[in-house]
Amino acid sequence: MRSICPGKFLIIVSGDTANVQESMETAKQASKDFLVSEFILNGVHNDIVNGLKKATQLSL
Repeated sequence: MRSICPGKFLIIVSGDTANVQESMETAKQASKDFLVSEFILNGVHNDIVNGLKKATQLSL
């Protein structure tokens, strides 16, 4: 989870498609009216996911 601006966060979920879809459904139900937008990007190369993880760790 990474803050984009005050009160808004970017949450990246990676894994098998079914697991990601299940996680997204759970998050949508929990967020209720607070969810601004959501999307699923399939087939992302592991190097991209690993790069995003490193960038997030460095920015903390």
